[in-house]
Amino acid sequence: TLNLRDPHLRDLRVRQAVACAINRPLMIHALLRDQAQPASSLLPSTHWAYKANDANIVYDPNRARQLLDAAGYAPDKDGIRFHLSMKTSTDEVAHLLSLVLQQQLRQVGIALDVQSYEFATFFSDISRGAFGMYSLRWIGGNEDPDIYRYAFATSSEPPHGANRGYYSNAQLDSLIAQATQEPNQAARIAAYTQVQDILARDLPVIPLWYVDSVVIYNRRLTGITPSPSGTFDFLRQAKVQ
Repeated sequence: TLNLRDPHLRDLRVRQAVACAINRPLMIHALLRDQAQPASSLLPSTHWAYKANDANIVYDPNRARQLLDAAGYAPDKDGIRFHLSMKTSTDEVAHLLSLVLQQQLRQVGIALDVQSYEFATFFSDISRGAFGMYSLRWIGGNEDPDIYRYAFATSSEPPHGANRGYYSNAQLDSLIAQATQEPNQAARIAAYTQVQDILARDLPVIPLWYVDSVVIYNRRLTGITPSPSGTFDFLRQAKVQ
């Protein structure tokens, strides 16, 4: 998640450059041992409202540098264009992720200052918008497309929701309201498709990956169908033979 109140990140070209500087396939291989799939939406790829759109998050450091040049951020004698801050928890994977991002952004001239806190302090800070960048995982919340209202509607800025990056787009707000009230499924899909297209263009967040859901269970259990959102709700249908 990117804080659009940051003087650098409010520029779309900078957000696009950050996205192009991130080598997601490499991180999936090195950090997650290939146990994940690249993401381009907050919704699981099997969701009825899912729309794939990853044109702006393809790894392309040369394009990242061109975008930063166009935004007026020339590198200094040390190759640094500007600094960004990233808050992370002390969780090992989250901390490693921030260090890899630090290295990758440095290659395009962005110095990422990583600040690591125990989770309660970390979450308190991001919940009130006190960050430049941060990463978290959605678990369960992305089963319903109403997550777009909770995470991106202007009315959901802290303390009213999870729009912690203070993203605001009147067209997006209108589409979300329309999709929430629309009884026709095809019309809802069309509205949420536009929502995802707008977010893929504006990049208030950069989707990283879907962690593989792997379940190991006794053969006496039946009705095991893992949820793509990573929750344990599927156990409600499980039965013991």
